[in-house]
Amino acid sequence: MDMWDYTVRFHGHACCILAVGYRAALLAKARLSPSEHDEIIAQVGTADCSTDALQTVLGCTLGKRTLTVKDYGKHKFIVAIPGRAVCITLKPGTLTRTGPDFVELMEKVAAGTASSDEEARFYEWQTPLMQYILSAPAENLFTCKDSVAPPNSQTFSFRSVQCSACGEAVFISHAKCRGADFFCPECPDHQHA
Repeated sequence: MDMWDYTVRFHGHACCILAVGYRAALLAKARLSPSEHDEIIAQVGTADCSTDALQTVLGCTLGKRTLTVKDYGKHKFIVAIPGRAVCITLKPGTLTRTGPDFVELMEKVAAGTASSDEEARFYEWQTPLMQYILSAPAENLFTCKDSVAPPNSQTFSFRSVQCSACGEAVFISHAKCRGADFFCPECPDHQHA
């Protein structure tokens, strides 16, 4: 099974957004040339289908804390190995080249509000765009420049305390302290800590 097929299988379907992440990850690997021993870390600018491709191609995951999501609503990927990093952003117009009707349909499919006919039409329409993204020269799709590595979230504490408001365990690294009380980020009382 080639890497694209593996990525599609991992994600659950082939789509143009998955292709964006796939090509961005391949570009990052080509620019950084990581050794098999280099740990790759990545930060993505949106949590969508593209993120799954970075996991399969680069091996970055949330669980290993080598993948972070800063949901800025951008297809922006910062990928780093020790000593080097690149920032890859999708060029404007790449996803809208099929037209406004396609974008509207893509939003309905993503929101789960498309009818079965609309969903079928979307997958029919998006196939040429996906093929374009998979085959176009990278410079037609992305801006790629050297960057600063994203903060590595390897520092982590498994020590936890009990939230004084909800009673749930919260990692001490995320808890807010007020006097002798600890509060988790979800509880309103933490804002006063």
